Amino acid sequence: MSRSSSGAKFLKTAGAGFLTAILCSCTGASISKHKIAQILLQYHRDGRFSGSALVGYGDTVVYEGAFGFADETWKIRNTPTTRFQIGSLTKQFTAALILDLAQKDRINLDATLSTYLPDYRPDAADAITIRQLLGHSAGVPDFVHRPDIMQISGYSCGGFSIWTVAICGSLEKADLEHKRISLWSSRDRLL
Repeated sequence: MSRSSSGAKFLKTAGAGFLTAILCSCTGASISKHKIAQILLQYHRDGRFSGSALVGYGDTVVYEGAFGFADETWKIRNTPTTRFQIGSLTKQFTAALILDLAQKDRINLDATLSTYLPDYRPDAADAITIRQLLGHSAGVPDFVHRPDIMQISGYSCGGFSIWTVAICGSLEKADLEHKRISLWSSRDRLL
């Protein structure tokens, strides 16, 4: 799949998901499972949605379903439990949650990691602030380009993905980059 078609596929999936989320948040529990299925099916038929959807209200699952293929080449259909590689999609949500905590005075953006992770290695924890992590300027090494990245991704260990364990492990051992980076990058994902 080309980069532009994968981007288009992402936008289709995200657009329908956000539409459904907006519909459900605006109407609460009054929207029916059938109506949600109709909306998603229409988006799917129009070529604007392929993926899984879970819609909830309070503690109740209102709708759960899937459309299209997880793998178009092998004709493997999406299911409600299909796992998707979301890459950096969660960065903005993490940042929003951290900023919300800061607004509520539950976290200080200028505090160092040692404030919240007292057992973390002191040379890094005393040097990195939450603000630097959010701004991708903490100097955390680029773990994505580790030579063993393909071997460690996709496994789990004690309830945590090996990805998480490897990232934390690489941060435990690696030196911070001498020059703090200020460009937007995939680094500094500790949060």
